[in-house]
Amino acid sequence: MYRWDPEGGFHNAVLSGTLALEHPCVYVDAAGPDAGSQDRPDGPIRSIVRLPEPLTRYDPAGGELWVGDYGPMRGGDDVVLVGSEGWRYEWRFSYPAQVDGMHPFGHRESNEVFNEVRAECRAHESFWAASMRPQGADDAGVPIAADLPGLGLHAWDIDLAHVDVMLSDVFLVIDPPCVYVQSMAPSPEDSAESRHYLSLPRPGVRFDPETNSLWYLTYGPFHSGDIVEVGAGDYSNYDLPGSVSKSGCSATGTGTLRIAFMRHRDN
Repeated sequence: MYRWDPEGGFHNAVLSGTLALEHPCVYVDAAGPDAGSQDRPDGPIRSIVRLPEPLTRYDPAGGELWVGDYGPMRGGDDVVLVGSEGWRYEWRFSYPAQVDGMHPFGHRESNEVFNEVRAECRAHESFWAASMRPQGADDAGVPIAADLPGLGLHAWDIDLAHVDVMLSDVFLVIDPPCVYVQSMAPSPEDSAESRHYLSLPRPGVRFDPETNSLWYLTYGPFHSGDIVEVGAGDYSNYDLPGSVSKSGCSATGTGTLRIAFMRHRDN
């Protein structure tokens, strides 16, 4: 589980399939449209599901799970998840290199962001759920999501976090629909020369359009002009997400800054 409430949150995808509860792992087995294709396992695609701790209850005696307004749900039930796609094996490794096409997910450190997990959970991909409900249940209890189309987002899971570049005195610029970091304080005379497009790990990002504030994991709120420190996997020259390139965002810094974490400088 992760330790924040996804209300007003990050979901961008829907996943439906059969719930599998194999304590302490929660999975959904789904027959995707390309299941059985050349780069997919022959059979259901298994997703490890990461659930929000504030909304989740589990009864181990009865094998019953509740998430927010929905429950009880049991292994074998058909369920619908709304949330965000995480890591998928074919995005990082070729399928033939994996014996069973599954990645060993696990996180063995307890901190303010994640719960401690002592077991290894093997799955083809990961999914971060803002809600989970039985198939056919009303969706009134699904948290509302806010979107910021000029913010770059990339697939991520906690097993993949790494930092190659550390920037400790950069300014966050939230200029809807665009988001950047830059080396000098924002001003009306800004040019785009000192700016970098910001790409954050998709599952951890939430945005409040009413206050123009951004959250990442348990950190925030962030506002335009805040001094932040960021750990980045790399300066990427990958193509920008279509939503960013179509939003009129302008930056001439070195590519896109792919963030592994972001926090206020004094944290």
